[in-house]
Amino acid sequence: PRAIACVRAREGWLNLCRFLMRAWVEDVADFELYGIWMMREGLENLYLSQPEDTSNIDGIPKTLGIEEASVCVQAAGAKMYKSTTIMGRKGTGDRRWTGVDGYHRERWELWKTVFQEIVDADGEPGVRLRAVEAAKVRTLSLKRIRIK
Repeated sequence: PRAIACVRAREGWLNLCRFLMRAWVEDVADFELYGIWMMREGLENLYLSQPEDTSNIDGIPKTLGIEEASVCVQAAGAKMYKSTTIMGRKGTGDRRWTGVDGYHRERWELWKTVFQEIVDADGEPGVRLRAVEAAKVRTLSLKRIRIK
């Protein structure tokens, strides 16, 4: 029962992330800041050398954070890439990003780099298969958005 509850909670969380990003893309609601938060959560705290069970500062396991960021790129990548919104303190980066507090092309470069690190780490201890698969799909999505 506990494993089933965990699987359902993961699916529910990823579906909520997808919903928020789609609502923003369709201009139903302004969830732009949530995109930054989810990308920051999944990628800007990520150091693959940490054990798999290590959570980021907000308590989300790193594999789930990677999947969360992947959902954002899939659902709203093009809109996120085009955004130049500076958000101030709310859009601040984390350990791996100290630049602009909001969307920025250089921040996209960091996110691309981290996704590539995840793909390259395939098979290494501490990197779960579903995180690698999510990163591979998002790397393809990033290419479709023409992020260079």
